[in-house]
Amino acid sequence: MILAYGMFFASTIITVIAYKYVPLSLGPVLESSGYVFVAILSYYILKERLTKKQFIGMVLIVLGVLIVSFGKGV
Repeated sequence: MILAYGMFFASTIITVIAYKYVPLSLGPVLESSGYVFVAILSYYILKERLTKKQFIGMVLIVLGVLIVSFGKGV
């Protein structure tokens, strides 16, 4: 349990440090795309199956990221 909390704390610190080098407006985009990366990596590394709901959720996340990223120029 202590190791898990330590990893959580370390990831939080790394995220805060990373925000220094990434434009703040891209933070939510990167954060939400993390769910897609986790699903893809779990499929290939852990051999987990993707359900239809998970696939639809990933498509909606990608569409949301695209809408937000293209909306910046308007």
